[in-house]
Amino acid sequence: MGSKISVIVPVYNGEECISRCVDSIILQSFTDWELILIDDGSVDASCLICDDYARKDTRIKVVHKKNGGVSTARNRGIEEAHGEYVLFVDADDYLEDNYLQQISGCNEDIIIMPFKELYSDGTVKLFSPFGNISFDNKDDLLLFLQANLANRIFVTPWGKFIKRELLNNIRFNVNLRLGEDTIFNFSILEQANSLRSLLVLLICIKLRKILQKNIR
Repeated sequence: MGSKISVIVPVYNGEECISRCVDSIILQSFTDWELILIDDGSVDASCLICDDYARKDTRIKVVHKKNGGVSTARNRGIEEAHGEYVLFVDADDYLEDNYLQQISGCNEDIIIMPFKELYSDGTVKLFSPFGNISFDNKDDLLLFLQANLANRIFVTPWGKFIKRELLNNIRFNVNLRLGEDTIFNFSILEQANSLRSLLVLLICIKLRKILQKNIR
């Protein structure tokens, strides 16, 4: 039997941040989750750190693969997931304590959450895309999407819980280096029949945005 939430984390040379990411998931007040760490050919100690966590917590699974880029890692995570919902988290992200708890009573196909970005200069920006709204029929959802597709939340894989059943035939395009996240999101939105946006200002994902980030 699958967990409520499958958290998928691609890891590539993330030894400086992966512990904070994993610890933030282990410490969640909501416990019905599985964590899938996809080591995308790391050459630093992050692969060993991931293995150590998996030895200590049976809810954590580590997959080691040849380096192929973040899209291949996320696709492998989808294949390994067994949860009702899938949540993508980057290795330099972390979750506030009861972030996962917020969807415990939800059943929509896609659930959008607020998030913060932390910049290396100390700047903090809060993004709360839509507030508390929900759509449970396709026509209303399509009208909403037509008016809001340019919103940033629809061009990133993180910041949303996705019903795993929507992902049966949807994967990230591994041949693209630009726009693959947007195409992925549009594909799942096309399949969705319901959507909820939550406004939980104190319970949000935090993105640690490094201004000079390694590009691969």
